[in-house]
Amino acid sequence: MTHDQIAKLSTYLSHQVTSTIPLEIRPSSIAHAKHGLFTTAAIREGEEIFRSDPLITCVDDGIQNVVCDYCLSYSRSNVLPSGQFRQTEEEMQPLKTCSRCNVCYYCSKECQLNAWRGYHKYECPILSKKKNLFVRTRALYRLITMQKAGLIDAEQWDAVNHLEAHHTKYLRGPLSTSIVEIAISAKMETNMRIPEAQRIYCAILTNSMSIKSAEGSAPVLGTTLDVVGSFMNHSCNPTALVFFEGRQMRVRSLLPLRAGEEITQTYVDPSGSVFLRQAITEKDYFFKCVSPDEAGWIQKLDNSQQRLLKLINHAVAQHNQTELANLEADAEKIIREPFPNGVWPDDMQPLPSLYGTFARICKDNNDVAGATRCSLKASLTLRERTGDIWVHALFDTVQIVTLLCLPEQHAIFKGNSLFSKDDCWNVLYGYLGELKRATTRTFGSNSTYTKSIAWYSEAVLSAGQPCPGARRFRAVFNISQNKLLEWAGIEKSKGIAILAE
Repeated sequence: MTHDQIAKLSTYLSHQVTSTIPLEIRPSSIAHAKHGLFTTAAIREGEEIFRSDPLITCVDDGIQNVVCDYCLSYSRSNVLPSGQFRQTEEEMQPLKTCSRCNVCYYCSKECQLNAWRGYHKYECPILSKKKNLFVRTRALYRLITMQKAGLIDAEQWDAVNHLEAHHTKYLRGPLSTSIVEIAISAKMETNMRIPEAQRIYCAILTNSMSIKSAEGSAPVLGTTLDVVGSFMNHSCNPTALVFFEGRQMRVRSLLPLRAGEEITQTYVDPSGSVFLRQAITEKDYFFKCVSPDEAGWIQKLDNSQQRLLKLINHAVAQHNQTELANLEADAEKIIREPFPNGVWPDDMQPLPSLYGTFARICKDNNDVAGATRCSLKASLTLRERTGDIWVHALFDTVQIVTLLCLPEQHAIFKGNSLFSKDDCWNVLYGYLGELKRATTRTFGSNSTYTKSIAWYSEAVLSAGQPCPGARRFRAVFNISQNKLLEWAGIEKSKGIAILAE
């Protein structure tokens, strides 16, 4: 892009996002990137960078009947719009489909009317004929029909056309035939020229982002195209987290950023193996990502990481505690192999994910003690205690420690000289406090998920024992946490250091 084009895009950016921080598009120093999104002011960790209303959103394949096409509410969500967690007896309301195309579903008449006026009436005749389109193909038709209807202005369309599309690479790759066929179909349905339809579709393939809510148990809800978000390049150690609150995309800092620093996100699941992450970025984005701290021994890790991932999948498939001891023994053998001293770094994935899987199996088999040990290892051995991965792992641990405090678990404490039920309550209080702080830092105080965590915390604390005085609680908590970690076989240095109240 020329200097004038970059300046034009930066001006467009300032009109399209809500942000108190001045942002700019500049040439990127990242090897595989051309341009990136930069902050012109210092940003603290846990600060909101910007909010954006994407050009388009499309619900993912196979879940259209449980995700509202307009507001993106997930009918099976455990988090209610009121900021509380769903109770088991609360009924999930079914969504209603568009009677014309039977492709898009809505949670209310209001959402259906907003969608109809905003985009759906232009795409509905096409979807009525093509009911099984891939989500990104649906995104293409939505984008084109909105542009043809004048719902996307010239400035927005110009910005879309300046997005990196890897057009030539795609047409030389394995998707070339399907891209050409989709472009020909788009020409027939919308009268857009085939070369333009090809390029726009390639831009969607390259720049579309997954729609993820703050809730850890929710699936990927769909795909979105946001021009500003598209300029956030990939890093395996990202500086920002992207999530959705309803239809709105929110971007918050995971790390402190200096003025002039590039804002990055991750394009892949960071819990995957190094080679898996590389394979995805190479296949979908045409670059090979190497995390600097893993580059020196990447070959050594690949085989073991892949075997651990297979072990996780096997554990999920079996979901049998009888098999768990064998799986743990297999894991012990695998993690000894790659390193000369036989010690796999606790904080390196997929080991925390493996512990998390074992914890869920123990919990589902009513082995609260086993679930507690594994869950503590899953959360406390994470490399980074920031972002959504830390929040969701800690919440899993909090829920299991809550079970440990229930009266029916008294058998665990019989003959146990290491820790008492009072110790469990102390740890629970401390972890709840850290969970609330981490959730607010990650998702912001006005996120529905943050409010639900606060509601959960109040519900637990109201049922528990009186909390020690705030002045001496930190000392009491540290003693209790050390006892629990010794019982679980975890180094005391891995414990959570809570802030003074």
